[in-house]
Amino acid sequence: MSSPQADPPVPVADEKKPAAEEGGEAAKAGALKRKREREEEVLMKEKERKIVMRCGADGKPAVAGAEGAKNGTTHVGATCLWLVCDEINRCIGRLERLGGVTTLQKWLDEDAAAKEALLASHKAYQAYVTAHVLPEDKVATFLKMHCQDGPQRKHGNAGTTNAVVAKCLHAHTATFLSTVPNPVGRVVYLALQAASSLSDEVDADKLFADAIAAAAAAPDAALTEEDVGRFAAHCEQLLPTFGGTAKSGGRRKKKRLH
Repeated sequence: MSSPQADPPVPVADEKKPAAEEGGEAAKAGALKRKREREEEVLMKEKERKIVMRCGADGKPAVAGAEGAKNGTTHVGATCLWLVCDEINRCIGRLERLGGVTTLQKWLDEDAAAKEALLASHKAYQAYVTAHVLPEDKVATFLKMHCQDGPQRKHGNAGTTNAVVAKCLHAHTATFLSTVPNPVGRVVYLALQAASSLSDEVDADKLFADAIAAAAAAPDAALTEEDVGRFAAHCEQLLPTFGGTAKSGGRRKKKRLH
């Protein structure tokens, strides 16, 4: 839309935005959408991935599935689900800096039900990626490289040699957001959903304890794209709250930006 020739009017209270301004905002929104589509195309092509979960009406990728090729070889990695939403990634990174891995590892070590749920999650992950993510010609290689008993066996999306490990929170959450049950990913999801801030005033121990209690109190349910979209939007709102130090176990941890 062409700009008006006359001088712009002086803004007054409750005045509607000029048509030119509204057109400019629409153009910006369109440019952002096209930029996101280009970034998505590059991401999917370079990493040989396909989208597993999107963020609701926004439509941007939340989780991408690696299709098994690496550098043009026949190698198939143990991690097949990748968290590609920047807002969610950064908030999970913040939780890790607030002691999330240590806290959730202690929970897994002490809670037999949580441990059994994680072991079941590894089996569900294997079934999911072989059925829905990996190409047929890569399934046998994946199973042979990572799923046979022995010292080289990998467990779950994190691809750990120890089957009961909380790290990496990103991998566990990618599993959960992909509709595969995962107790660690679910606690991370609930903790971030409940957080109003991830600033230096956050009591990280209480945040995780409340999330663990919430997970135990309610039955697990697969997420929808709308659920993930709301989750991503909430994580975006949390980003400006990063800062300072965090209270965890009575100790103060120095803040580091993620």
